[in-house]
Amino acid sequence: MYRLTTAAMPFQAPTTSLLLEAIVRHTLASPQSLNPALPTQFERVIVRLLEKEPGRRHSSADELLHELERVRASLSTPVSALNFVPPAEGGRSSP
Repeated sequence: MYRLTTAAMPFQAPTTSLLLEAIVRHTLASPQSLNPALPTQFERVIVRLLEKEPGRRHSSADELLHELERVRASLSTPVSALNFVPPAEGGRSSP
């Protein structure tokens, strides 16, 4: 979901070992910092999915589904009308 909504990977590094180190040691960039159109409620879901401590993540796919349904119900704009993909460089929207 992070990549789909920000057009970026949550962590990047040139090698697998450096990538694993980044995942363990670095803080995740806020999805909204990369895509300001992303609703705060949805950002919270994404951040929770990527929690470093397993106990802070969703305990099941059902729990995730219920949270996503709550988020959808709380949004004033229909999900289908939201632009979850950030604009491409140069100000044009991505396909």
